[in-house]
Amino acid sequence: MRWCGEADEPADDVDNTEECAGDLSYEASSESCVCEAGLTRCGDTCVDTEEVCAVAIDDFAFSPASLTVVEGTTVVWTNVGTETHTVTSGTPEEEPGAVFSSGDLAPEDSTEVTFNDVGAFPYYCEPHAESMRAEVVVLAAD
Repeated sequence: MRWCGEADEPADDVDNTEECAGDLSYEASSESCVCEAGLTRCGDTCVDTEEVCAVAIDDFAFSPASLTVVEGTTVVWTNVGTETHTVTSGTPEEEPGAVFSSGDLAPEDSTEVTFNDVGAFPYYCEPHAESMRAEVVVLAAD
């Protein structure tokens, strides 16, 4: 498992790999930054398909706060802090827990979700909803 980097936006009007962050390279046919075949996008890092993307819950923050993956990727959240937290899809105001909800995660507890649908998936910590919000962006697989 690897701790993943911040999400990057697909490059616009890019014709070389210098515009893509980290391990990503530009693919003209999809007009986006992608990993080479056999690897999975985890933020701006490309990992073996058997690996998962990881998000740390460290005291009062999700790290990274924004993560871009491809459909079929599993994201694992681990509470590495000292407080109890949750990982709850949606926002407190809109569809809380409609897609996933971890329940309470004590220090050192983990939860995971496999993202099979394309889209943006905001999530938050229920006890700390005002300050702990983040998002997973899921792109179509090739």
